[in-house]
Amino acid sequence: MTHVRRTLSTFVAVALLALAATADTAPAPKAVSEDDSKWLLGNAEMIFKVNIKQMMGSGLMKKGGAEKIKEAINGNEQVKALLSAAGLDVTKDVDTLLVSASGSNPADVKARVVLRGRFDPAKIEGVISKSHKEVKVTKEGTTSLFEVPVQSDQTLFAAFADKNTLVMTQSKDATVDLVKNGGKKSSEISKDMQTALGKFTGKESLAMAMVVTDEIKKLLQGVPRAGEPASKLQTLTAALTLTDEVDLNVRGITSDPKAAGQLSKLLEGLKAATALAGDEVPKVALEIIDAIKVAADKESVKIDLKITKELIEKAGKGS
Repeated sequence: MTHVRRTLSTFVAVALLALAATADTAPAPKAVSEDDSKWLLGNAEMIFKVNIKQMMGSGLMKKGGAEKIKEAINGNEQVKALLSAAGLDVTKDVDTLLVSASGSNPADVKARVVLRGRFDPAKIEGVISKSHKEVKVTKEGTTSLFEVPVQSDQTLFAAFADKNTLVMTQSKDATVDLVKNGGKKSSEISKDMQTALGKFTGKESLAMAMVVTDEIKKLLQGVPRAGEPASKLQTLTAALTLTDEVDLNVRGITSDPKAAGQLSKLLEGLKAATALAGDEVPKVALEIIDAIKVAADKESVKIDLKITKELIEKAGKGS
């Protein structure tokens, strides 16, 4: 599982760097649009989507969040120069980031990263060719491939499917195939994943859904105290929605109500233990911890957190 997280983190990071430089199924669930479903890895065990356009349009971002992102970008002269040369504004030109993956063992991990927005592929290719010699640009037919070395034994392959879509996978053939066939037919989505995705409204800034596979359940069984009930998990979902406030909702669907209740009690105990830290934790952090609501509902364990405008202002002042 650690390898999967590391691989996916690498995919996202490289996708942003590159940016800086099966069969039809039922209608797509709410968390992904009908168009999104045509770019997913078939029978994905994890789907992660960031609705950057929605996020940037939120009150929080309009009140300074977007400027902080630009400040962070401008703090890296290389990234700033690449974005400027490519004519890209990450806060305006990128709409969504969609990641889908499957496999728990290193040898079995497969993943896709899809960035949607408004790009100038030829201009970006020119910038990368001149400014990033470590990124090899090759041709596969009419498709320009960006070969990005990540580790000594791993290379990622990115390409523009069109002026609105950048795709990335772990292999040249998979990327070329995605450029050729992506966006045409909805990918297969397992029943468990459809159930997990059905928990979303489609208005989230960030949505993550994961099917808890048998391999992951075996790993969870080794977690002290939480192992037995955690191994009953079937799916996990997390949703983050930005407006003028922040809403976080996490759901774990288990195979029996008893496990959901046990997990709820363990989480409540963890929350209480953190709150007892007293002076070691800033006051505003304690208020945020207090705002966390944990509950069990039939086979589900739920974690909900609303960070109000008042709490956000307090956090900004460091109070």
